[in-house]
Amino acid sequence: MQQPRDWEQDIPKQLEGERVALLTFCSAADVAANRLQAALSMVSPTVKAVVDAVWAVWSIGASIYDYIHTNAMEERIHTLENVITVHQFLIGLLSAGVLALFTYILFKKL
Repeated sequence: MQQPRDWEQDIPKQLEGERVALLTFCSAADVAANRLQAALSMVSPTVKAVVDAVWAVWSIGASIYDYIHTNAMEERIHTLENVITVHQFLIGLLSAGVLALFTYILFKKL
């Protein structure tokens, strides 16, 4: 059987060091979670209620703002559609007039 090399003898020590590091990390995470829980528990119910009320008012205000600006946008789009319809009608009339003029000139030369 072969003799273990120097670095092979250090493997259990390295693993032990990693276990200690892992336990240290876990305990640090637990400490952070406990501090967060303590910080959240220090917020009074009144502050939570105020934050919820502000959030509700903000959401309602944002919805009203979106509704007003959406309606204004729809009105502008409707107005543009009407203007485009009028322009299409005028272009059709002008095209018919040009066609009638060319037809008149063509028949006058014959």
